[in-house]
Amino acid sequence: MEIPRSCFEKSRQLFFLGQNGPAYKFHRLLLKNKLLTYFAPTSWTSSIPKHPVSSIHIIMTSNIVYNGDLRTTCTHLASGTQIVTDAPVDNQGRGEAFAPTDLVATARGACMMTIMGIKARDLDLDLTGTRIEVNKVMAANPRRIARVELTFHMAANHFTDKEKALLEAAALACPVCKSLDVACEQDVKFVW
Repeated sequence: MEIPRSCFEKSRQLFFLGQNGPAYKFHRLLLKNKLLTYFAPTSWTSSIPKHPVSSIHIIMTSNIVYNGDLRTTCTHLASGTQIVTDAPVDNQGRGEAFAPTDLVATARGACMMTIMGIKARDLDLDLTGTRIEVNKVMAANPRRIARVELTFHMAANHFTDKEKALLEAAALACPVCKSLDVACEQDVKFVW
């Protein structure tokens, strides 16, 4: 089965314009099922922006609406879940919700816990009740996250030293950790 070039071209145009119409959904379906790789000739896909990682998938994750007064509403497209952000008090905001930089630090902890949970499930271990304290330290000139400190308070289970090492290694290999700039210090403690 070969996809007609005109269909592919229209789909690609709409996808990269960020529209959420039928062509966008069709293009997502092509990406999801790897049909672009297997059925579309290379000459068609050569104009798609390349990423150094060969397995990259360009998929729209969320929509963000600016509500005014330094507040946004972020909607996760797959679930409809919403997160409200506010600028922090020390940066002209109200601080009534997560600041975007809070979400970065929190995402790191959530991602590490998720990856650790996957490893725990593979090892038939239960991490239910594990708690993470997240501390974000900001720097100025330029304003940025200088340090993220995470303390994992592990659930009261009796893990072997080998299991602990496997779980910690899994957590430290999370995608968010790998995505943060090396200039952002990362301090992680596991309390077993």
